[in-house]
Amino acid sequence: MKQEGLVAAAKLCILGAWDDSGIVNAHEFYAALKAGRSPLPMGADQIKRFSGPTLYRWRSIAAEARAKGVDPLVALAPGYKPVRGAGARALSDPVKQRIQELWGNTNRPTLAWVLDLVAEEFGERPNATTAGRYINSLPKKLITEMRYGHKKVNDRFTVYTPTDYEKYRAMEFVSSDHHCLDLLCAAEPSIGATGAFRPWITLFHDYRSRKPLGWVLSASPNGYTILEALFNTIDQYGVPEVLKLDNGKDYRQKLFEGQEVLVPDFKDGLETERLIFIEGVFASLDCKVIHSIPYHGQSKPVERFFKDLAERFSKGFSSYLGSNTVERPENSRLYESRVRALEKRENLPTFNEVKIRLDNWLREWASTHHHYGQGMNGDTPNEAFAANWTVRRVLPAEKRDLVFVRSYVKKCDRMGVSIDDHWYYSPDMVFCKGRQVLVKRPLKDVSRAFIYELDGRFICEAVPDLFIDSGLAEENIAVARKAMKDERAKLAPYDLRRPGERGASALERAATKFRSTPNMPEPPEDQEVRMVAGGVIVPNRETNDLSLVKNRTPTKKNLGASIIGLLD
Repeated sequence: MKQEGLVAAAKLCILGAWDDSGIVNAHEFYAALKAGRSPLPMGADQIKRFSGPTLYRWRSIAAEARAKGVDPLVALAPGYKPVRGAGARALSDPVKQRIQELWGNTNRPTLAWVLDLVAEEFGERPNATTAGRYINSLPKKLITEMRYGHKKVNDRFTVYTPTDYEKYRAMEFVSSDHHCLDLLCAAEPSIGATGAFRPWITLFHDYRSRKPLGWVLSASPNGYTILEALFNTIDQYGVPEVLKLDNGKDYRQKLFEGQEVLVPDFKDGLETERLIFIEGVFASLDCKVIHSIPYHGQSKPVERFFKDLAERFSKGFSSYLGSNTVERPENSRLYESRVRALEKRENLPTFNEVKIRLDNWLREWASTHHHYGQGMNGDTPNEAFAANWTVRRVLPAEKRDLVFVRSYVKKCDRMGVSIDDHWYYSPDMVFCKGRQVLVKRPLKDVSRAFIYELDGRFICEAVPDLFIDSGLAEENIAVARKAMKDERAKLAPYDLRRPGERGASALERAATKFRSTPNMPEPPEDQEVRMVAGGVIVPNRETNDLSLVKNRTPTKKNLGASIIGLLD
């Protein structure tokens, strides 16, 4: 029997013992039970406490139930169990719905205020205990989502598959995310930031060994900080088999996942458009990519590492601010305001100082921190990585320079294309002068750039600063003349003029046949000649009557752009 049934049976037993005792007054019967003059009914231990008024109430409920033909056990069963929602019987459906709407708000109002609002709307204030019991009867997951949002639901109620780290090899599963350091540093001109700010780290982290692989410190994370951190990882340890990344827009941008673009195409002399797909970095690396569930940091072990970073690195700075108001030092708010007001900025660590200390700390942590998580057995990340690094996927250097690049869309000028005050030039760029081109420059090598058509077709490799003034006029002229000579050589196969023709000679040769009057054919002798009698042939110049002259505009033929199939 369930607990509610046992409690109801105990109540009936106590009522039966009261009737059998012959005592009329409930208070006297209760005193007799308490003094031991009357035996305690069987099952009375299910009732924690009761009194004389309680006995009268039980008797009234049982009598009313018998009168209605209802089993007294059902009527005496406790109604406060949250399975049905105690209090639901005392609240009307509109009131319950309104309480749920007001209570289930991310502003998390108090129950007292909710009941006051309900009283204003319905004219009667529900009992606070009854309303509280109704709220407790609702599913906890629903209430948590309404009042605390998706992240709290994911943290408390979402199912997950525990990770068995021992099933993975080193570099088989790698995760990545951004993290904002809990400290202030002073900006430097080289990073494009001003004032005091909190730096960000973009880091790639090995699942099996918990080893930090590649990282970049920046003023603001973006796609290129991710690309540089991934480059540092692959340059030292090879290409991961699986990348588990954050779900943010930085990790989902076109640079990594590729994009479809419409580019102009002049096929058969007609201007059309062609749909092409430009491959992203992840596809070029031939590795599987998984994006984590939103608001679910548990799915990325790198988040656990960031906790150690905040605890063991950020707190070592005098400019530590804390990650929230609970962990924030007492005087940090005042300190931050003074820093931003330029009163203490000279005491701040510079961005470069933080970067050097971070690099040293990450390498030292990987070599000295003994980890006791699953599968680590007290080994350091470096030791666990070396023991489980059985496969290394190497990316060829020539392909690496084509994948890890910064991309720009630039107009090709007569000097080439300009990037960061450097002019990149090649004689092969003579074919695209005056048009926009796609320029890709390696992340770690600014001594060259790859030039592409907008549809991805490779044009050439360009070098920078070919036309820098050397201080000697002869050398400058020689460089320019060589560039012009190379361009003429590139255009030579496309020059269809006869050898020796220059300027207007071709036009003159084509026009020689019009220098003499051609022989006109004589009309036949029997040809009939008729004179035109009526109609105005020319306008009356004296009266300027042009009403009979019809303006005729030649019809223009519209050539519509059409989309050609993918990669035609």
